[in-house]
Amino acid sequence: MSNNNQENKFEWIEIVRGAFAGLSCLMIYWGWSKDTNDSFLKSFNLSPESLFLFGIFFSILFLVSSLEKIFSPIVELFLTKLVITLSVTGLLMICMVQSSEMLNKIFSVDASLLPFSRSFLAGILFFKKVYPFSILLMILMILYYLLQIIDIIKESGIDGWPVYIKYSIFIISTVACLVFSYKFNNVYFNNKILPKKAYILAKELDFYSNEVCNLSAESKNKKIIYMDTQYKYVLVDKTMSAEQDLWGFIKYASESGDADASIFYNFDSYEKPDLIVQRCLSDF
Repeated sequence: MSNNNQENKFEWIEIVRGAFAGLSCLMIYWGWSKDTNDSFLKSFNLSPESLFLFGIFFSILFLVSSLEKIFSPIVELFLTKLVITLSVTGLLMICMVQSSEMLNKIFSVDASLLPFSRSFLAGILFFKKVYPFSILLMILMILYYLLQIIDIIKESGIDGWPVYIKYSIFIISTVACLVFSYKFNNVYFNNKILPKKAYILAKELDFYSNEVCNLSAESKNKKIIYMDTQYKYVLVDKTMSAEQDLWGFIKYASESGDADASIFYNFDSYEKPDLIVQRCLSDF
């Protein structure tokens, strides 16, 4: 009975893997091939970039489900679970400390005032730390699928074409995630640009529009964050900025020839954005 359950589990995982890999390839292709003015995308209020990101998301799900199949017998061991849990927890704590330090350098305030951006930034730092290991895993998975195709060619010849297609889709999905991971670590969130992205995260997630405080004219319509539990003082960000979508945030200032970067966030140094502390004089 247990063997049947195990077989059913792996069959279900195989179906899920195929669905994730197929969806990732399809959406990445649509994201590359569709035009911004495409009527189909407009009808669903989508952009080619959002389709591409959905494709990467399904590619990541495919990788996770593949790792579940490969490492399931090992992970079920108690000591393995303990080591993995302690390692991940310790690494997350280190990333949280580093994200707090980075935000403190930018805003000169306690990072606890910026909880959402601190958490997101810690997640980005976590990925950057496991990046070498994840790249190695993806390369090994690609080699494994290639060897599977070679073995099937030797055994079945052209009659094994359904399996060729399946493993080819697996390879394409893994390669897409591999390329995106490389660009994520070395281009979109490299060490030089990461502090500026941290500022943008905080500006979008933790600062909000002023609806209560009566501030000076130059700060009246700027975003603020309260600095104390009595709501007496606020940190005002006077930096000129424009709203961006997720893809705009990912690609912002990541290209060396990005001459329009200053249009979105106009400050010379991420360490010195235009910030000021003011007393909150309530209108009520």
